[in-house]
Amino acid sequence: MASSISTMPPAFGEATLRDYPWWIMLVEGLAAVVVGIFLFTNPVATTVTIVWFVALYWVITGLFSLASLFWDRAQWGWRVFWGVISIAAGWFILTDLFVGTATLLFVYVIIIAVQGIILGGVQIAQAIKGAGWGRGALGALSVFFGLLLLVWNWKVIVVLPWVFGLFAVLFGGLAIIASFMLRKAQKAPLVMETVEQSETAA
Repeated sequence: MASSISTMPPAFGEATLRDYPWWIMLVEGLAAVVVGIFLFTNPVATTVTIVWFVALYWVITGLFSLASLFWDRAQWGWRVFWGVISIAAGWFILTDLFVGTATLLFVYVIIIAVQGIILGGVQIAQAIKGAGWGRGALGALSVFFGLLLLVWNWKVIVVLPWVFGLFAVLFGGLAIIASFMLRKAQKAPLVMETVEQSETAA
């Protein structure tokens, strides 16, 4: 019974995590921390640079999406639509980086605001149907902040680089810690295997 348990394959998530190179997570964490620091120290130039890379990525992926239609016509309508939209949006930003960056951040804030209002409305409706006053309070708070973002959208845009920088530093730091924990976890089976081999040899 014990041998059958020990030979059982690990769960999918566990196997994937153990196979993931720990140093890639470390590099990702360090990169996030560096980007976060740049967003704090030079928010305008860093934000414009990030948006430039995003716009370039949109143009390239849009071109590839259209080019792939020559050998694969599956769902060609959606691929043409998203390819054209991606190229147009990326090109609009690349032609005037400052205006494009401000527009992209503005749209981002509006999307968050609308999502907050919709999700808040759903939670309030669920509270009315009997889900509890707690959910209704969270829904009202979500609607309130959504409306606040709609009214103060340009003021919110000004502080967005610092908000992104804070999250980048926090998540980057967590990724660095997690990478060393993953490295330790990946080394543990090797240590156990070495001990078992030495005991067998003895």
